[in-house]
Amino acid sequence: MKPLFRFIKRIHYRTCKAAREFWLTNILKECGHTLRAYGSIYIDHPENITFANYVAVNAGVKLMGRGGITLGEHVVLSPGAVVTSDSLVYSNYTMPRPHNSAPVVLEDGVWVCANAVILPGVTVGKNSVVAAGSVVTKNVPANVLVAGVPAVIRKQIS
Repeated sequence: MKPLFRFIKRIHYRTCKAAREFWLTNILKECGHTLRAYGSIYIDHPENITFANYVAVNAGVKLMGRGGITLGEHVVLSPGAVVTSDSLVYSNYTMPRPHNSAPVVLEDGVWVCANAVILPGVTVGKNSVVAAGSVVTKNVPANVLVAGVPAVIRKQIS
């Protein structure tokens, strides 16, 4: 069944919640129990995306999984969040430009706030928060709040 879903997928907001969750659990590489999926979700390369237990994905989230995406337990992706494991090589001026893929890992308890962007090769540590509108370009340690463009540590979370 998974080969049928190799291309970009979009789950429309009109689809009932149970159908969205059923669809996601069947196309992802791995999906734990108690998935919560709300609204329209955009997924590229679902065969490279892994969800642990108790993951919440909100409307407008985009997951670009070419290089692999792993979400730990109790991860929340707020509306408009983008997690991409793929980008273009900007130093190469030939067309088409080659892709640069690297896995993204969001460890247990991570909250990615609205319209934040997580770029390829980033690991966000346990219980960290990525503030709204932030762009994460480097690894984030556990138990911190990061914000800004590019994201920097603003506060320790106890």
